[in-house]
Amino acid sequence: MTINDGKNIRDSTDTDVIYFKGRATVNQTKPRNDLLVIELTIQNIDVARILIDTGSLANIIFKSTLERMKIDPSEIAENPSPLVGLSGETTLALGSINLIVKAGTTEKITEFLVADRPASYNVIMGTPWLNLMQAIQSTYHLCLKLASDKKAQEQESAELFWKLRKVEILEEKREPNCKPVISVCLDEAFPERCIEIGANLHEPLRTKLIACLKKNLHAFAWAAEDMPGIDINITCHELNIDPTFKPVKQKRRKLGPEGATAVNDEVEKILKVGSITEVRYPDWLANPVVVKKKNGKWRVCVDFTDLEKACPKDSFPLPHIDRLVEATVGNELLSFMDAFSSYNQIMMNPDDSEKTAFITDHGTCCNLSTTR
Repeated sequence: MTINDGKNIRDSTDTDVIYFKGRATVNQTKPRNDLLVIELTIQNIDVARILIDTGSLANIIFKSTLERMKIDPSEIAENPSPLVGLSGETTLALGSINLIVKAGTTEKITEFLVADRPASYNVIMGTPWLNLMQAIQSTYHLCLKLASDKKAQEQESAELFWKLRKVEILEEKREPNCKPVISVCLDEAFPERCIEIGANLHEPLRTKLIACLKKNLHAFAWAAEDMPGIDINITCHELNIDPTFKPVKQKRRKLGPEGATAVNDEVEKILKVGSITEVRYPDWLANPVVVKKKNGKWRVCVDFTDLEKACPKDSFPLPHIDRLVEATVGNELLSFMDAFSSYNQIMMNPDDSEKTAFITDHGTCCNLSTTR
């Protein structure tokens, strides 16, 4: 018979009573709908991100986990078994392996099926291990207790869910995985005109890629002068300003010495290439804004917040990034357009250029083109 007095849950027929204290949930955020994810010691190695899954009829450990634990693959007994997911898809396990699992003070030899596929967890503990350990879990309290452990050790949610403390091997600090690149000169007349490609590209793909890049050398912009912009007959940037809005002229804001120097340098540079021009008596007027980047350089922007308020928002739905990434499946190469360096200049509609006017030490300027 199970007794529930509102505070403790226990089985009256058991000598050792397992109970979950009501106060265990006092400091937990509600609702407690998180998965039960714990840490266990497997083969004397602390392993984090272990999912407790009462719906799994097998204990599953992933091949990548075994590799990080430095367990010899020869210990895997080759007896492929089907693993069926919720949607009915079937994955064949590589085999099975017996490992010593320690929870609290209790150790048990546990059989795992080995799966070779990406997963969010290192290990999945199913009903076989829960029954072997006589473990009782409470999804309400987000904790797990063992009947076989005399101390009935309780692991609270703060220790269970995505542990933050350091553990051996499997949860060590991960360094960014950057693939090596090599520099390739595309124009022998200008040795500084180099690009970087993956060092691990194999032949003949590597040779074909370099030949394609050299053939389309004119597509690269090596300096601001190489950015003529897109023909206005093809596309241009227009401002759909609500005529009921009154034009706003912002008062000039003072910049610090470093910020003012950064603005002046940027203005001189884009004045030379023709991206901006001087303008007189504009109806709209904005201030430049400088933001210091992580590399110590200054990013120069313009405060167009008043102008943006006068432009109705377009409800055009942008594509989800995950769908864009999924669309690349099956392709051998993927090319990214680098908009970081402002190389894609779209001309402003001549009727709207003066509306982008901003204050500088050189006078009032407006945009002839915009970066998109």
